[in-house]
Amino acid sequence: MASNFDFLTGEFLPFREDAAEAERHALTAPRTCAFYARRVLEKTVKWLYACDPGLRMPYQDNLAALIHELEFQKLVAPSRLFSQIKLIHKGGNQAVHSDIRLRQIDGIQLTRAVHHLLSWTVRMYARPAGTVVAVPPFNDALLQEPLNQAKEADKTAAELKRLQEGFRVKDDEFAAAQERLAASQGEIDRLRAEIRQIKEANEQRLGAVSFAESEAQTRDLFIDVLLREAGWDPDGEHVREYEVQEMPTAKGVGFVDYVLWGDNGLPLAVVEAKRTKKDPREGKRQGELYADCLEKITGQRPVIYYTNGYESWL
Repeated sequence: MASNFDFLTGEFLPFREDAAEAERHALTAPRTCAFYARRVLEKTVKWLYACDPGLRMPYQDNLAALIHELEFQKLVAPSRLFSQIKLIHKGGNQAVHSDIRLRQIDGIQLTRAVHHLLSWTVRMYARPAGTVVAVPPFNDALLQEPLNQAKEADKTAAELKRLQEGFRVKDDEFAAAQERLAASQGEIDRLRAEIRQIKEANEQRLGAVSFAESEAQTRDLFIDVLLREAGWDPDGEHVREYEVQEMPTAKGVGFVDYVLWGDNGLPLAVVEAKRTKKDPREGKRQGELYADCLEKITGQRPVIYYTNGYESWL
């Protein structure tokens, strides 16, 4: 069966199995999908640190430390890939360390994020230098629910932790294989010099990419994940698209992207979403108007947040 990850061949083949598992579970088992997406991220990031001459392993080598290292963020900044990386990281952590419900849309978005990450990696580091790798755009039609068979039940956080333990031997073998590729310091230096030339030749063809073209996609891709991580339910009552009156529009009606309510029924905050290409502060006036309306209704003025999923402002 065709997969969105058929482009992973040669030295990138080790990433394909976990990526295909994320894809296979996207529609029916989003928590399991998130687990495999995080495995892909961790493998890819560690591969980058091993191969890219501009990256040096920080004092702490856990995934959170690696992706927040300044040089790593500089590396992925031109492609605006960091928001995708955060999405995978947070989704994977939620799957393994919490009982937060993940939805089908989360599985789809995480699989798309894995595709963005791996397609960037392949196009950036394909050998020899200047190689043009054809990576087809992500195709939702290749995400298919199983037919004529029982759907596989999504795994619990406890089950995913046990599965993670079972992968330790395989992960150790992957790490050992990377070490064998650079068995001596001379080989390490040669490979790093080669990678530097490859990057210089390939990155000229890679421009900035916007992963969320609309406000709705920004919400699905990023904000919902962050809200759930902070303990809010983005699907809760009166949270999304909350209607307010007396807006300075023809109809006098507005819809707040998100309202976060306190236990006393008063608004604590509003969140105004913009697509990734836009500066989140472009929604400043709109957020202020929403806050004005809520203050008139409730007597309490909420804090205003503006975000495009990539940057946020208070």
